[in-house]
Amino acid sequence: MKKTKKIRKSDFGYIAYKRKIILLQSVILYGISLSILIAGYFYHGRSLRNVLTILAVLGFLPASKSLVSAIMFWRAKGCSAGLRDRIMESGENFHHYYDFYFTSYEKNYPVSHMMLMNQLLIGITEAAQLDCGDCEKHLSTHLKLQDLKEIEVKIFQDPEAYCERIAELHYQYDPQNDTANSPDREAIIINVMKAISL
Repeated sequence: MKKTKKIRKSDFGYIAYKRKIILLQSVILYGISLSILIAGYFYHGRSLRNVLTILAVLGFLPASKSLVSAIMFWRAKGCSAGLRDRIMESGENFHHYYDFYFTSYEKNYPVSHMMLMNQLLIGITEAAQLDCGDCEKHLSTHLKLQDLKEIEVKIFQDPEAYCERIAELHYQYDPQNDTANSPDREAIIINVMKAISL
């Protein structure tokens, strides 16, 4: 039997995977609460005045929370396979992070792919209506809150320009002089991105 790898946040296909899991979880939670409500209704002589009704209503709370998450994941779009293939051709030796959907009070920012090189965090969005300047400002603010002020954030909308930039970074990359990107530091930066993403 083939063992499947668990898809984690920032893996390719995360949003599609999580969309299915959260939707299934919502259906199960609503099903359990509804069955408790119906069982109580018939067990207590067609009356909703019983303890099982209270239990069912309390069960609808996590079900509703799960449904809100399912709606958010349903609206989010992940990285397309075509873009991923183009990115991998440009810089396959880097760590690649996919399927971010950053949320704020005013706007949401879908970012299909991100990578970190020295002091530069670059990403691309496939959403034509996204204001890249707002997204960069939002991400920079959260990095500064974690005392990562030196990180410059750049979000692209043009796949051609993005792949060219990755190729340039790949060409300039010297692992011997890469003191700014220790694995621990990169993990801290990416964990900040994961924390503010759906």
